[in-house]
Amino acid sequence: TTAPGALTRSFTVDAYQPGLHPILARVPETGEIIAKGNVNAFILAGAAETDDAQCVDYLAGGGVRFSFTMVADAFPPNGEIHLRTYYQGAVFGNGSRDLILRASDFDENGIANIYMEWAAGAGSPRTCHSAEVFLVAEPDPQ
Repeated sequence: TTAPGALTRSFTVDAYQPGLHPILARVPETGEIIAKGNVNAFILAGAAETDDAQCVDYLAGGGVRFSFTMVADAFPPNGEIHLRTYYQGAVFGNGSRDLILRASDFDENGIANIYMEWAAGAGSPRTCHSAEVFLVAEPDPQ
């Protein structure tokens, strides 16, 4: 918790390798250590980076089904990736415009296969989507 009126600080970590990276907090920069911890870095590559979207099926009624992948390296067990389609007429394989990926959705190589369906007559098919990454708090053991 932060006391009212207390100065809060934030920082950004650019990690180029997945795994635990130790961090130290000093104020000023050369002062004594006031806190220490670890940043658990993970790397994600979405459909824009994997660039492997492809049509895999033509649906009854004229719709199409696409597949694409997302790749995760060292994705934490309490992580979630929330995907949302941009276009009306497009849904994920679960029939919704929203899809949540968890660590268990990635195979032993860190690959998650994602399916999206595009309704007939909804215009030119697109797989555009947004992605947000969250860490879900661990349940209190009490």
